[in-house]
Amino acid sequence: MFKCTHDLLNHLKKSNNLEKLVVSKSSWEEMFPYEELFGNENHAVILTQLRELELFDLPFLTHFWNEDKQPSPIFHILENLRVFLCGKLTNLVPSSISFQNLTNLEIWKCH
Repeated sequence: MFKCTHDLLNHLKKSNNLEKLVVSKSSWEEMFPYEELFGNENHAVILTQLRELELFDLPFLTHFWNEDKQPSPIFHILENLRVFLCGKLTNLVPSSISFQNLTNLEIWKCH
């Protein structure tokens, strides 16, 4: 299957103030390819304002990013996380991630 599309990656790199991201009906295996999104030049600014993340109907999604990589800044201020119909998702995030501001977590029909 596929990783996150090049077009979306470019858009995310330019969207420093993005507060909500909804992704649905994709064949991606990895939501946030670490090397492409969080390289040295982007690590401090990509998706640091993200408060809501919704993932729907991603049947091939297995992970958000490679667990062997450093934690990303994505989840530092995340307040709402909704994950539905992601049948192959086996690990939401690596154990090194802390959801300091998470107030709502909904997971439905995932592995």
